[in-house]
Amino acid sequence: MLAEMYAGRRRVLLTGPTNTAVDVALEAVLRQIGEYELGSIVRVGQPALATLRQLQTPVLANELVDLRSAPLQKSQDDASEDLDSLRARHKELSRADGDAPEIRSIEVRIAEHQAFQRELDRIRADARRAVAINARLVAATAHQTLLSTLKGQTFDVVVIDEASMLPASLAALAAGAGRGHTIVAGDFRQLPPVVVSDEPNARRWLGRSAFEAAGIDRRVLRGDPPTNLVALKLQHRMPPRLADAISAGFYRENPLESAPSVFERRGEAGVSSWGPIVRIDTSSLRPRVAKRGGTGSRYNLMHAILIAAVLNNRELVGSAPALISPFAPQARLLEALVPEGGAEGEASTVHRFQGGERDVVVVDAVDSAAGALKLHPWFAEGNDGTTGARLVNVAASRARERLILVADFDRVHRSRGKDDALARSYRAAQREADALHPGEVVSPEVLFRQPDLASLRSDLESAQHRIEIWSQRVDKEAMVDLIRPLLGAASRGVQVTFWFEPDGQTDVPVALTPLQRSEVMLRPCRPIRESSAVVDDTVWAASGPLLSAAAGHSMRPENSPLAEAVRRITRRRELGGSAATGDAAGTCGRCGRLLVRLEARHVMAGCLSCDRPRLGGREKSKGRV
Repeated sequence: MLAEMYAGRRRVLLTGPTNTAVDVALEAVLRQIGEYELGSIVRVGQPALATLRQLQTPVLANELVDLRSAPLQKSQDDASEDLDSLRARHKELSRADGDAPEIRSIEVRIAEHQAFQRELDRIRADARRAVAINARLVAATAHQTLLSTLKGQTFDVVVIDEASMLPASLAALAAGAGRGHTIVAGDFRQLPPVVVSDEPNARRWLGRSAFEAAGIDRRVLRGDPPTNLVALKLQHRMPPRLADAISAGFYRENPLESAPSVFERRGEAGVSSWGPIVRIDTSSLRPRVAKRGGTGSRYNLMHAILIAAVLNNRELVGSAPALISPFAPQARLLEALVPEGGAEGEASTVHRFQGGERDVVVVDAVDSAAGALKLHPWFAEGNDGTTGARLVNVAASRARERLILVADFDRVHRSRGKDDALARSYRAAQREADALHPGEVVSPEVLFRQPDLASLRSDLESAQHRIEIWSQRVDKEAMVDLIRPLLGAASRGVQVTFWFEPDGQTDVPVALTPLQRSEVMLRPCRPIRESSAVVDDTVWAASGPLLSAAAGHSMRPENSPLAEAVRRITRRRELGGSAATGDAAGTCGRCGRLLVRLEARHVMAGCLSCDRPRLGGREKSKGRV
């Protein structure tokens, strides 16, 4: 459409919410147009895609200015070098208490150079504006349309891409750059603009896209779409079976159709014959969900370890998969599993990955029954238009060849009891999916039915730097063979921290009393949802409390980046009188007991004995948390 407008010599503004959205659309336009006149297409602002800097015929406004005014660029470069030299000389003289007249002379010259640079910047800004005025197709983010280069310019047509992520107020301002013809393109079944504030006016003006502000989403739901709405149903990305599953959940009124190119496209070499949807159900593992820093967003360490094992199977995931999750802490764990740069894959939240695509996409749902957290609203409320339905839609529709779903399906699907968009999508995906059991993915050396305490003891005995253990319950039987290695590690300078939940009247469980008055830092905390240990580069995770008789399944990979990521996710800050990670717990000034870290909406520290009326006792404290 944009290529046809360009050929018809109509002046067009292409805009969107982010640099990436604008660049992806612009690259597609350039492929359609082929050859174009220098200066007829201009990209204003800083591009997110490096390929736009490598074009034979430049489109970046700054590059076009440089081509047309080489002397101006040389003047700027020379002025910048002179200014750096003057500042260095001024610094040198000031440190040495140099000659005052010379210092004043240099300061005058610095001020003159700065004024000269400001004038050059003004000339350069005017040149950028002239470049944009003479272009037939201008690409810029919606925010750029309000800045000096484009301010006041008019266009025959304004095209807003990825408009579901752009606030309606900003879309209206961008549309104001046109003479009346605006095309708003996007998917209101995907993620809306991101708004931090809960204020009603912020939600109204910043949290709704143009589709929602115009009531289009509601009209489509009730079967009365407006006449100026065009539903693009032909999809060019996904295998048909995946597109059908997404249609069943989110596009019943306009089911997706697959373009011929999808059937003709050859998949990545080396990817095996597994189908376009693979389901890894972790219900049997009962993976544990915790919160970043005890109070933040959710993460699931056993899922991260499982996905690390999945990445070892290149026939399943290809050479550069995307790992995405709705929860930011889980995305941080997944980032530790892929090298930086993206050549061998990338990890991201669903929000950050909207608009992206990869041949293979691994989606980690995170939520699980273990951990005493309610089912997150993203999964509990899955009607059309809810955030959960939009998140799952975006996550599932990023894959070009294969979608791998990692989820406790007993929790996120079968326990919901609702027939909504999410339920329809899950059912369709499960019908089409190839199933893999976690035991088929994770090697027996990593996955145990019960914690291998002999291996844990060996890890503790060989530890050189740091040991951090999290276990809600601590049973004496589990600790019998671990007390000596923990004391030995602490005595040779290893930083040892043991986080546990106090039981009843005592701040330290009986099983841990041999560690009192040692170098081991005992840290009572309530509640503890973690069940893990990090011993140097080795990570332990269990479905039940790690050092209890009910530990359940456990995993033990050796992975240095993951170990460091787990330390960051579990790190506690000093808040409410409670010590931070790496510091010893405080003691009660009246009875000398260890202070318990209580992690509710507001973190606080208290003594189980002296502060019991204030803390509300064990049951009330737990309920408050």
